[in-house]
Amino acid sequence: MPRSTNKPVVTKPSFTTPVVSTQQPSLFSNIKQGFGFGVGSSIAHNIFDSKDSRPQPPIDKTREFKLCMEKTYNNYDECAPILK
Repeated sequence: MPRSTNKPVVTKPSFTTPVVSTQQPSLFSNIKQGFGFGVGSSIAHNIFDSKDSRPQPPIDKTREFKLCMEKTYNNYDECAPILK
């Protein structure tokens, strides 16, 4: 029997350029994108630019005066400015 000397067929892969369709942005798309940017910007400002706006408790001057009097052995002249 004769031997077949057929060589294997090698096919080269074909490269195709992917088709990318682009659309012009619509008015609704622009509004949605702008709204999203505004919300994100607002959140970032609130996170990074936040100031301590919590109201501070009122200073209890009587308590501070009493503590000063204890520390200074009842030296009224030294503690009197606290009450002003």
